[in-house]
Amino acid sequence: LNVIQCAILLGIGLQHKTVDDLIKELDIPTNQVLALFNKSIRKMSEYLDGICMQNISNKIFVNNNSSQQVEGASTSGASMQPTAISLEVSVFRFRVYSDLKTKG
Repeated sequence: LNVIQCAILLGIGLQHKTVDDLIKELDIPTNQVLALFNKSIRKMSEYLDGICMQNISNKIFVNNNSSQQVEGASTSGASMQPTAISLEVSVFRFRVYSDLKTKG
């Protein structure tokens, strides 16, 4: 962030100044103050998003040098078993039951 963007953020955020006050102090037009404020907020948002994405990726991906697994993952297919009834049949039964309940 440049000096003017920092001044705008400090003025609006910490000092609770209005945009009109900042226009007088910084001697720049209204649209430029608002554009610089918007640009600085976008910059900070992108930076914070990057930190969050890095943190999430560190939690998700397995480090190549270790043999740790992602939480909840299993190496064998034993935990993956077909369901006793298919989803389509279950949805159909629910619809029929709902129709009977509303009619009856």
